[in-house]
Amino acid sequence: NKLFYFLFNRDVLEDQIPKFEKAKDSLEYYKAVLNTFSYLRDSHSSLTFHPDKYSPLGDKGFQLYFQLIEDKVVATNFLPQSKLLKQKDQIEYGDILICIDSISVDNLLNEYRQFVGGSHKASRNKFITSNHLRLGWNDTAVVEVERNSKIKKLTLHRYKGNHISKLISDELVATSWKEIDKEIGFIRTDLISNEEFYKAMRKLKKKKALIIDLRHGYNFDKLNSEVLAYY
Repeated sequence: NKLFYFLFNRDVLEDQIPKFEKAKDSLEYYKAVLNTFSYLRDSHSSLTFHPDKYSPLGDKGFQLYFQLIEDKVVATNFLPQSKLLKQKDQIEYGDILICIDSISVDNLLNEYRQFVGGSHKASRNKFITSNHLRLGWNDTAVVEVERNSKIKKLTLHRYKGNHISKLISDELVATSWKEIDKEIGFIRTDLISNEEFYKAMRKLKKKKALIIDLRHGYNFDKLNSEVLAYY
């Protein structure tokens, strides 16, 4: 299968093998792997690390996600554990990212495209904005954002995965579902577990309306699809 796969991508072998041979350390080797994914334009390729280890692009990450909206990189989602971290960094939903450590967003996108697989530019940009822009080796980064047509300079903190896991508490469970008012309930499927989903449905079943937020997908490890299908 491997030979058949590369039969139609012979240039990949010629161009990429020297990068592996010249890799001076594991970091350069992993970057060569990611660069090969980019060369192949294969959106199904991935490189998985233990959560306590590092990515080739950094061992820490911002506790928020960006999204490309109308050619602008916008802060659209914060990790559920990062309520206090968000307050500390003072970044807000809808902030438009201009640069990170004086490197413009356009330059960052161009740099990271060489490490992302994907059949077209849009899919690569989507992955970069939601993943790679978060990563780095330093504990902090100075970013410039546009908010209400004004430029603001903020210091964002990066954290390792094992640090963030310590922040998970009952507050996370509380945010997985809630009563918006007397008539409307709300559930986020990416945060809630099977047990909490049953509990939420018992509590919210008499509401006139129920919002089930599927925008962020759902946690396969915590919530079974069969549970959703039951309701």
